[in-house]
Amino acid sequence: KIPKKNSSVKPSVELNIEAISEWVHELPMSDTGVCTKMLFNLLKEINSSELDYNLRFEIAEVIKPCIHSIGLALKKHYYNQNSALSKKQIAISRLSIALFIELTLIYKDILDGLNSSGKIKSDKITATTSIFRIMNHTRLILQVKYLLYEAAPENLWQEIYTLYSLAKENGLNTAESINQLAYEPLKNIEDSFKKTLLIAVSNPFQWRQIEQESISKATNEWLTHVSIKMFTDDDKKNIGSYAIDLNTDLPPSPAILEKFVPSNNSLCLNTINLNNSIGKVLFELESNEIRARTKHDREPSYSLHIPTLQKLYINWSTNISRANTRFALGGKMTIAIGAPAAHYYISGKKEFNIDSNLSGSSASNGLSMDTSDLPTFDMVSSDTLSMDDSSVEEETVHDIFANFQCETINVSPTGSCLRWLGDSHPAIEPGEIICMRNTEMVDEQWGIGVIRWLKHDENNSLKIGIQLLGPYAKPAGIQLIKDDESASCYLRSLILPEVESLNMKRTIITPVLPFKIGSVINLKMNDSEEPIKSELLVQEDQTSYYKQFEYKTGKNQGVIDKALEDQSVAKGADISDEEVKVDDGKLSRKSDPNDEFDNIWDDL
Repeated sequence: KIPKKNSSVKPSVELNIEAISEWVHELPMSDTGVCTKMLFNLLKEINSSELDYNLRFEIAEVIKPCIHSIGLALKKHYYNQNSALSKKQIAISRLSIALFIELTLIYKDILDGLNSSGKIKSDKITATTSIFRIMNHTRLILQVKYLLYEAAPENLWQEIYTLYSLAKENGLNTAESINQLAYEPLKNIEDSFKKTLLIAVSNPFQWRQIEQESISKATNEWLTHVSIKMFTDDDKKNIGSYAIDLNTDLPPSPAILEKFVPSNNSLCLNTINLNNSIGKVLFELESNEIRARTKHDREPSYSLHIPTLQKLYINWSTNISRANTRFALGGKMTIAIGAPAAHYYISGKKEFNIDSNLSGSSASNGLSMDTSDLPTFDMVSSDTLSMDDSSVEEETVHDIFANFQCETINVSPTGSCLRWLGDSHPAIEPGEIICMRNTEMVDEQWGIGVIRWLKHDENNSLKIGIQLLGPYAKPAGIQLIKDDESASCYLRSLILPEVESLNMKRTIITPVLPFKIGSVINLKMNDSEEPIKSELLVQEDQTSYYKQFEYKTGKNQGVIDKALEDQSVAKGADISDEEVKVDDGKLSRKSDPNDEFDNIWDDL
């Protein structure tokens, strides 16, 4: 809502264009804390002051670039962190949102002034640019929420739809705005609306933060491949069509879903042509990745990882539905996050040390992994050990890898949904391997799954969506072979059994590098056995953390099958109550809005 005006509030700077321009010129941009506080306070002063809408517009246009610069500076505190966000980092993300909200309120006030004076059509440039600015900054608010795996603020989608309807009604949706942002080549309100919708239908809760950002950049290039039209019954039959009801506060949803009931004010976002374009990009990358990326080095689509494009292609071309019914189930689940942790607990808390290639080390996999946005399968980050730096050394005495308790929300034969106990949690991301078992059943084997999505619910508790990869696994070492010679040290791997009833094939989980289809490998399940020579066949799955392959071993398959059979009846690693990490709530995401930012200015 537009704030009420308060004539008793005296602004810290005279509110005219000359004074504001000079004030902006003198801002200490190198001191993020001081600059952010000055901008935040000025925005609130502007929103509480009576101003002519033309003057308000001129002032907003002068301040806007500073808000974007500060937004980028704040982002580094909560984006792509190696450890769980602290209470202050979460507060900084809230501050970033608050800045964008205050700026949108200025443009809303301008739009309200135009509307009340009947000048929306006559002052087309101001009206178009104001709507364009509100939509862009509302999308930035949404993207910050997605980066934190949180749902959109209440009424955000309704506001976006109302703005789009207003622009469409007055013929402003395709009119170009002024002073477009150099780093975001959106031409008009229609482009801004499409970009917001595309980000939403990309399923952001399924992506790592860095993947969300890469997809966001690529959407600028994809806008010409998508279309928006009035919804018809035929759209319900088309995979790749998304329904938008402008009368609701809901994001776009697949039109093919039976639960969607269109209204007279429903639109359809069509991604079919976009998916065809992504298919062509995938074909080029899979044919010759280096040549394709070099040839199209300025096109964001070609900078996306192949697994990211593959997943987008499947999401937008497949009617994805749950194969098994999930059942509500109480109780606790003990989990450990990451493939190294899974390997550790499944093996009975034994350190990985095949042939002393890693010498018991858990710090590196011995490979060159220079890609900054590609985490390693064998890498152990400090937050994996403990959420509290002060207890890392003490925790290491008991277990190399921490384990945690979660509440079970529901389960099915092929997956489950868990809720994190407490407000704080380690740095986890979609695509990570997770091992889990019922806390009360200490003799139960560890199941292996992958985190498919993360989302904070209305109470700010973290919900974790898990797809089961196998009911149990055999820990092993895997070594790449080239020309009958070892081409790598032994790395951690997990051998998964075939489960026909669940349509699970006999597969192996490997690090992302250096393995690929056709690789010849050695598999070793303990130090005393001879390695089993195998070949990786079909790639079943890949995330930024692992690859999953079907494989063949020839006459030695019986040895692996016997090991898997023994593993299925073996007792899992025992965990005492003292070793299970239960959240103490010290990183609470809830805070008093009155003093939420008072203790962070100096830290910026």
